[in-house]
Amino acid sequence: MGFFSPGNSTRRYLAIWYTNASSYTVVWVANRNTPLQNNSGVLKLNEKGIRELLSATNGAIWSSNISSKAVNNPVAYLLDLGNFVVKSGHDTNKNSFLWQSFDYPTDTLMSGMKLEWNIETGLERSLTSWKSVEDPAEGEYASKIELRGYPQLVRFKGPDIKTRIGSWNGLYLVYN
Repeated sequence: MGFFSPGNSTRRYLAIWYTNASSYTVVWVANRNTPLQNNSGVLKLNEKGIRELLSATNGAIWSSNISSKAVNNPVAYLLDLGNFVVKSGHDTNKNSFLWQSFDYPTDTLMSGMKLEWNIETGLERSLTSWKSVEDPAEGEYASKIELRGYPQLVRFKGPDIKTRIGSWNGLYLVYN
């Protein structure tokens, strides 16, 4: 995890990536729609457990949106699976997170992530392509759960449905 500039871009992004011998694969970008314009940026964890990415002038570039739960000594971790999480420092439940990057996927579905639309909270977890190789901002392609009828995994290009992958029956996808 750290800051990177894609391709020949000079813009900076906070990201999580996997490395191998020859290159790295970016799997999550925090500030994908609001890059830092230079090499100066700071990631802070405040007393409420909110992570903030600040520019050189201390302007907020990105922040995690944690609910108004009471937080005791918030701690941020990068877990082995690539999930960046915030927990209350006194919470011993290893799966109890105040915030997690897996709730906000970018263009890569990783083990442990979900594509879903939580009707109760309104949180939609979907994948969206990069705008270009040098710009991780949201592109025109997306994979989402469509809720009309039985929930379906649908691929979009802009507002247009390109592929319906199948309906979810609670156990597995039923291909159309």
